[in-house]
Amino acid sequence: MNYRPNSWSEPLGAVCQIEKQAIAMADIVLMNQQEACFIFQVQEAAQALSAAQSLGPTTVLITAGEAPTLLAAGGQRTTVPSFPVDVQYDVGAGDAFHAGFIAAYLRGLSAAQAAQWGAAVAALKIAQPASAPSPSWEQVEEFIRQAKPLGL
Repeated sequence: MNYRPNSWSEPLGAVCQIEKQAIAMADIVLMNQQEACFIFQVQEAAQALSAAQSLGPTTVLITAGEAPTLLAAGGQRTTVPSFPVDVQYDVGAGDAFHAGFIAAYLRGLSAAQAAQWGAAVAALKIAQPASAPSPSWEQVEEFIRQAKPLGL
């Protein structure tokens, strides 16, 4: 999901319905907390997670910045912590998370492991200046080995 209010001319209720239809057709859904709560018109991300799951995707992730990512996959729910870093430039953190998740998932990692990868890629992205290149697979592996996720 990538809800941007200024990109839609339809009323908000219609936007939510369209987004729900897209979720119902997906196997994997990644969205941030603000998007999830908007689409399902709820206050809590856990409520949005339940609502998204009820539409049929096998995997649902809801990110929330440095807060843990909510993950529902394989009939289980869990949280995946973020990694603490000194933020230099945070634009694109969500896109970096999504790219890291999908790259790891396509390499055969579980949804939880792939979410950890997403969190690591996002952390590496925001810890660098805007012009820094994306991290390599090896750099992400090393970061995960050495870094301590928040809350652990």
